[in-house]
Amino acid sequence: MAFKDSWQQQRQLRLQQVEQRRQAVTLLLQDTQKQRQSKASQVRSDLSLFRESLAYDTRVRREQLQNYCETLHQQTQEFLAIAHADRELMSQQLKHDLQLFRATLTATVDSLREDIQADLQVLQLETRLLLEEAEQSRLKQRIRTTRNLSIFVEKLRSDVAEFLTDVTLERQEKALQDKRDRKVELNTLFAGFAEFRSQLKQFRSDISHTVWGEPATTSSIPAPSASQPEIEKLETKKPEIRKPSGFKIVTPVKLAPAEKTDEDKIYEYIEVMQSARLTEIESALSMSRIQAVEGLRSLIQQGKITQRDRLYLISTK
Repeated sequence: MAFKDSWQQQRQLRLQQVEQRRQAVTLLLQDTQKQRQSKASQVRSDLSLFRESLAYDTRVRREQLQNYCETLHQQTQEFLAIAHADRELMSQQLKHDLQLFRATLTATVDSLREDIQADLQVLQLETRLLLEEAEQSRLKQRIRTTRNLSIFVEKLRSDVAEFLTDVTLERQEKALQDKRDRKVELNTLFAGFAEFRSQLKQFRSDISHTVWGEPATTSSIPAPSASQPEIEKLETKKPEIRKPSGFKIVTPVKLAPAEKTDEDKIYEYIEVMQSARLTEIESALSMSRIQAVEGLRSLIQQGKITQRDRLYLISTK
């Protein structure tokens, strides 16, 4: 058999198979269409039955809802009437209770006002008595203070007079002692001066004898005894110090206080404040951080202060 004949036979076979399949599909589609139409008619009939039952149920439920609304409205009206009556009764009862409470409160306030007025009068009386007692005590204290002050002034006057007397006597004794010391020193000076004059006189006589070959003439230098009274007259005489006749105010000579060191300032500040921090010491004493730290370290090494929780305290050892 030729290849072409074989191919044509297969082609005829394939065309027959295609035709058979087309007929089978057409039959299947027709069966399917019939089934769909039957199912659609069945669904349509079911839907019409469901619509009729739903409309019936809706009418029934609407009637039930209407009946329920009417019943609810009636019950609500009854409840509102009962509530209105109860509210009226409560309003009357509350009004009565408020009237009773107002009367009771008015009576209580009046009673408290009377009690407060009485307590206020008693307090005013006690305050007046206390003020009178305080005034009497102040007068007694003033009299006592005045008497003590006068006694202190008299004692101070006598002490000052005694002190001035002692100072005057001491100054007089010191002046006499200074005068004696100056006289002794002056006598010693004159003795040395007389010895020096005698040595000068001897030296002059020796020079004169060496140069002129004759004894020296009498010296024209005055004797020390002749010039001593004149020199004594040149001494400065101190005025005589008289004893004060009465009380005088003497202004003591104040010596310039020694300048305090940083350690002394820091120690005095801590002693006054009981305890202090480093920043407080810097701000209060106007010190730099280095000065404050060095001063605190020196005081701690000396055992004068101690440190506890960043606080510097006076040592109790």
